[in-house]
Amino acid sequence: IAGDEGWKAATLDRIAAEAELTLDALQAMFVSRSAIVSAFVADIDHDMLARAGDIDAGDSERDRLFGVLMARLDAMRPYKQAIKSIASGAATDPATACALLRSSRRSLSWMLAAAGLPTCRPDILSSPPSSPTSAMP
Repeated sequence: IAGDEGWKAATLDRIAAEAELTLDALQAMFVSRSAIVSAFVADIDHDMLARAGDIDAGDSERDRLFGVLMARLDAMRPYKQAIKSIASGAATDPATACALLRSSRRSLSWMLAAAGLPTCRPDILSSPPSSPTSAMP
């Protein structure tokens, strides 16, 4: 629905009808449209991780991360229009925007893990943030 008609058209009743579910059955699986967005991104993560499974651990960090990124783009390709629609809709739908932000952070962690990179860099966290004025004489 989102890919063909836009995110606004993807109402809960339309999603339920398209999935051949009653509204109460859909609600038992997803409490909101933002939960559906989160599950959609999680499915893309799962597909990306399956595709990234053959990345060579002996490759450089850059090459491993590039391989994971390409796996993600391949996993997203069939849903290009829907992703564009959901992202556009997030501009006027705060719940969707929040779901995308949460999901993006989770996806980035999975991408780093798939590339064999740390998902948290203690050296960055322990350093005080630099300010633009600290570089001035």
